[in-house]
Amino acid sequence: MENDLFERIYDETKYAARRYIAANCFDIRDIEDIFQETYLAVYRSVMNLTERIENSEAYVIAVAKRVVSQYYSAIAKLRSKVSTSLAKLTDKELTEDIPDEVDIEDLTVDKALVEDIFREISSQPKIVGKIFYLRYVSELSVKEIAAELGLGEQSVKQRLYRTLSMIRRSYKRRDML
Repeated sequence: MENDLFERIYDETKYAARRYIAANCFDIRDIEDIFQETYLAVYRSVMNLTERIENSEAYVIAVAKRVVSQYYSAIAKLRSKVSTSLAKLTDKELTEDIPDEVDIEDLTVDKALVEDIFREISSQPKIVGKIFYLRYVSELSVKEIAAELGLGEQSVKQRLYRTLSMIRRSYKRRDML
């Protein structure tokens, strides 16, 4: 019974929740984590439910608001602890878990390319980063992205096209060097 209720709530609210989270997160890389944490909290709540949820969208958005707040509070604390812990490790300790068959140079080049592209996208207005996240990470269609962000489909297409063209031009110039 509770699983059916959770599935119904999820189906009814997932677009509104993702839209709220995408609009209120500080970094597009956090959207998926916050989305999952939100629905984990909703699931736990539904399993212990004592009274009926009148407005499931309002309920999930309230949970998402709390999760966003807690997420960024926890991230700040974690960053300070991780940077202190990593500073204590030797180079050998940092690399000992990497399998021998992994080509570090290829991984480094791939990672550098991804970071360069991410920087290019991050230099654009915040909405462009959100559109790229929803398109290429969440694999939403242009129509779904437009609905989630409250934009027209043509606006989403134009922003995707312009930014992709900019990235292509940038990398064509780099390849020519």
